[in-house]
Formats: sequence, C-alpha cells, structure tokens
Amino acid sequence: METCSQSGNRDLAEELLGYFVEQGKEKCFAACLFTGYNLIRADVALELA
Repeated sequence: METCSQSGNRDLAEELLGYFVEQGKEKCFAACLFTGYNLIRADVALELA
C-alpha cells in the first residue's frame, strides 16, 4: 500500500482497492483508502465500498 501510494499511480491504487474487495479484506481496504486518499477517486471508493 505504501509503495502504491508513493508511486502516485491512480490506476494502481484503485486496482489494489478492488483486489482487497475481492479477497474480503475489509481492514486492508480501509487502510488502503487511508494511505492512498490523495490518489483514489471518491466515486470509485464509494462503488467498491
């Protein structure tokens, strides 16, 4: 998550969120939202949540 956030790649951050949803890892999903808040679009976060 930290590497993804530092990369500045929006698509990568949103793909990582999708991965956590698929795996059922709610805590990782929340941590990814917190870590990559500046990259992840609100509409994508709401859709995946």
